[in-house]
This record gives sequence, structure tokens and C-alpha cells, in this order.
Amino acid sequence: MKTTIMKTKQLLLGIAMIAFIATSCKKKDETPAVDISGMYSLQSATLVDGNVDDSNDASNLVISDGLYLLGLQGDVDVPTGEAQVTTGFVDAVLRGAAPCTNTDVTTWTYKVDLKSDGKVAFVCTSENDASEDLGTYELQNNNTTLNMSIKVSFSPIPITITITDIKITDTTITGKVERFPMLKHAFYDLATGELMPIGAPIDKDPNNLSPDNLNVQYLSATIVLEKK
Repeated sequence: MKTTIMKTKQLLLGIAMIAFIATSCKKKDETPAVDISGMYSLQSATLVDGNVDDSNDASNLVISDGLYLLGLQGDVDVPTGEAQVTTGFVDAVLRGAAPCTNTDVTTWTYKVDLKSDGKVAFVCTSENDASEDLGTYELQNNNTTLNMSIKVSFSPIPITITITDIKITDTTITGKVERFPMLKHAFYDLATGELMPIGAPIDKDPNNLSPDNLNVQYLSATIVLEKK
């Protein structure tokens, strides 16, 4: 009986030791999450692929009437590696998520607030810092990947924006956005005088929600977010 009890104790001790070693190794391998909370603005975006869902490895970003987003007229065809126009388009989409209400969108300014509790808010800095929580964020893979789940008007569920290969300093976050939503068409509805919303049915049929008919495409780009 004593032998059996002794063997049982040894077995339990062995299991406990294995569990302790496994836990210790896991804790040693994991890097504590860096505190990246703060207010950020987009400093730059450089196009890697204008349409990540097509068969080409690197496509230009093509937007019908895309120059409207920059206050001009005409279509736009942005080559990979381009930064100035890409930054303008990405900034325009982000600005549209801010809770600004002025009818003149050219007056809107914004910041992205990564809160210490893991929430993502967009702040309309041109209108008394009005703020709205739109989702959550989390650092993963030893602080090399930033995942954000954001509520957007064109999707019934939050979309995930993933930034990989990130580098974090006291003032910036740099990395590659894998799938960033972008307009296919930027023309105005002549009847309403409004820009066709991102994700809206191009033929205006609310029942035609096929991907080809939705006013959204996804690009990838290297970006720099600057902490303000």
C-alpha cells in the first residue's frame, strides 16, 4: 500500500513539474505587449497592391472618378510603390469614419485614438474632439502584428484590419496593412449630390450584394502612423 501511495505521489509530482516547466517556457517565450495607447494620425501610406483579391501579385489601384476624393476630376490609376496619392486616398477613407457632422467634408480633421483599454475610437478634432468608439485592437505575435476590429457602415459585421511586420517607437507605428477597404467608384449621385458610399451597391439595387456590385475593393500598403 505504501509503495502504491509513493508511486502515486511521484507521478503527481512529475506531472506538476512538467506543467511548471511548460508554463515557465511559455511565459519566457512570450513578449509582454507594448503600450501603444495614444492619439495617432496617418503620416504616409505607400501602395503595395491596389487590389489584393485579383489574381495579380501587385496591381495598380484603379478608382473611377477617384480624383474627386482629392477635390479634382477624373479617374485615377495609382502604380505600386506610389505614396503621395495613396496617402490621400487612405486618409480620405479614415477621415470618413470620424464622427464629424459639418456638411463640408473638406473641413474635417481627425485622429485615431488607441485607448489603454483596447478600444479604438475616431476623434473629430475639427469639431470639439467629438469621439466615437468603433472597435478594438490587440498586439499579437510578440508585438509584430496589430489587429483591429472596426465597425464600418458598409459591413454588417466588424471588419478586421491587420498590420504586420510592425515597428514601434515612442512616436510612430510602421507596418504593412494587409487589407484596407477602398472605393471602386468615387462619383457623385447627381440626384442627391452625395458621394456614393463605400460598400454601397453600384447599381443601387439593395438586393444585389454580389462582390462585383459593391463599391469596395481592398488594397495593401505600408503605412506610418504618427503619435500626436
